[in-house]
Amino acid sequence: DFILITLDCGDKGRICVSDDIIESTKTLICIDHHASNDSFGDLNYINPKESSTCELVYNLLKEYSKFLGKQLITEQIATCLYTGLVTDTGNFCYSSANPSSFLMAHDLISIGAKRDFIIQNVFQSNPYNFYKLLGEALNTLDIINGKVASIKLTSEMLERNSTIRIFTSKSAAPVIPDDVVNQYPIPKRVIATI
Repeated sequence: DFILITLDCGDKGRICVSDDIIESTKTLICIDHHASNDSFGDLNYINPKESSTCELVYNLLKEYSKFLGKQLITEQIATCLYTGLVTDTGNFCYSSANPSSFLMAHDLISIGAKRDFIIQNVFQSNPYNFYKLLGEALNTLDIINGKVASIKLTSEMLERNSTIRIFTSKSAAPVIPDDVVNQYPIPKRVIATI
């Protein structure tokens, strides 16, 4: 008998374990912030108003800390939670960042989350070949009817820049990252083709 906890998983088909494990679990717990979640767990904690699943986990840990009368969030846990918070909010640039996100960030940094380390490693340490590929891809940028931005990535570009694929958390298609797209006054729908 075991309990399986899924985090940030919008539907049962996206759980990355074998069907045998899923079907033999005693209890399936789903913690998620996606509005599209169909409550597939036996127990569900789903709140699309929160910025991230990390914010939901943070809320659980804070409540359980009160119940036990001791702080459960260590520096290491704070660093992990802060990483999830800044990645799901685009470093607080996306509309999903709400007042509770900033209060959570304040608390996690006060506990000892390694903010500078996270920012440098998540947002500021792309390899040189990433920028070479980005430059080539941006040269193919086309705006269609002022509504859709199209960018062409060829296998030759990927090979030339020693890059196999660039993925975002939102799609399995190679795309130009949100932080680059958001710097330009172009539509927010971007299509990348290979």
